[in-house]
Amino acid sequence: MSTTTQVARRQIDIEHNRVRSEQLLSSTGHLVIEHANRFYQLRRTAAGKLILTCEPGIESR
Repeated sequence: MSTTTQVARRQIDIEHNRVRSEQLLSSTGHLVIEHANRFYQLRRTAAGKLILTCEPGIESR
C-alpha cells in the first residue's frame, strides 16, 4: 500500500521586505517557524495582536 503526502503551497507577496500577517497566518491564525533547530509559533490572539512563542514540543510538518 502506497501513501502519499500532499503539501499545501501558497504564494506570499513580499514588497519592500514586508509581508501582510493575513498572508502568513491565513485562516488558521497561526504559523510554525523553524529557526536554529527550534520551533516557534506565531499566532494571532483573540484581541488581534501577534504573539511569538518558543514551542519545544512542535514537530516539523
